[in-house]
Amino acid sequence: MDIAVGSSNPVKAEAVRTVMEKIYGEVRITPIKVNSGVPEQPWGDETLRGALNRAEAAMGDHDLSVGIEAGVFEMYDGVYDIQHCVVLDRRGRMTIGMGPGFRYPDDVAELLRKGMTVGDAMKTLYKDHSGRGEGAIGILSKGLIDRKSLTEQAVKAAMISRTVER
Repeated sequence: MDIAVGSSNPVKAEAVRTVMEKIYGEVRITPIKVNSGVPEQPWGDETLRGALNRAEAAMGDHDLSVGIEAGVFEMYDGVYDIQHCVVLDRRGRMTIGMGPGFRYPDDVAELLRKGMTVGDAMKTLYKDHSGRGEGAIGILSKGLIDRKSLTEQAVKAAMISRTVER
């Protein structure tokens, strides 16, 4: 199974590898740097659009392509982070999954509402942590959940209907 990932982010590629190896056994994962076509910090429906754009841009001659986008959503009692995953196959079939959402603390949410990205808001408020490492979820959960496992959940959710067909 030859699978493209519409991102050069190693966390996304490894999350896809972990899930796909459980489903298909040996896989080849090809990370491809693509443009998401949405703002650096997607809000609401831009999140799914970004994941779809990533999967479409990476498809090429691969068996599957995966697009993953984390976005923020104003809902319930604050601002939530929810990752979306789109999986495409050569026939053009699309399946979608989402990871578990989590609520940002009010101080982070206020910076997001003012136009900051999650990364910049986290760097501003949590100066000891930054970059592609543990991510906001690792910082906010004090290591209880890491970025890779959160991403894996979105990929697994997108693969559910595909695994039923096997």
